[in-house]
Amino acid sequence: MNPIRFSKILIVDDSEAFRVKVKSILSDAEIGYYYYQAKDGREAVSQYITHKPHVVIMDLMMPNIGGITAIQAIMKHDPNARIVVASTRDNKELVDDAIKRGGARDYVFKPFHSGAIVMAVSRQLLMNRDYRRHSTSSGNLKKPLVYNGVKHGQINNVNKDGEFEMNVNHDPETDKILENIQDIKDMGKYYEIIL
Repeated sequence: MNPIRFSKILIVDDSEAFRVKVKSILSDAEIGYYYYQAKDGREAVSQYITHKPHVVIMDLMMPNIGGITAIQAIMKHDPNARIVVASTRDNKELVDDAIKRGGARDYVFKPFHSGAIVMAVSRQLLMNRDYRRHSTSSGNLKKPLVYNGVKHGQINNVNKDGEFEMNVNHDPETDKILENIQDIKDMGKYYEIIL
């Protein structure tokens, strides 16, 4: 099972066509299971608090409350929020500000190829060091997380609902592997990273 398949994604843009397009791209790529939408920053903050999505895709230029203000409010509510800014190259200074001052984690420039948004969202889901996903295992156990026989972290706190934590090493090799991860397979005594 793909570890990013059952994630929750919030898409924030004043253009309904853009929101529908992004949802379609992510759904086709089997990224996300629950999709929430907001047409401005006020709705974005409300949706974030209500649904606690794993990733937010945020436009910057919107009516009522803009993207940067919404990002700051979400980050105040949850400092670990994973926000990807989606804006035009004309707004490069605002994008930089959203990352440096607001706390956004990544960005894509509009118009974008579908692969750009897929990679940006995937990267945020996979780089989340405490990402919880569904598993067929049960019980409170710990198993090594390996790739090609090398330990890159561990899976722990598997609960009765089949959710667990993936805690990985903080090193360049592990980061590179996580950028390309496709799945994590339970091999009995350990979990194997599949690229």
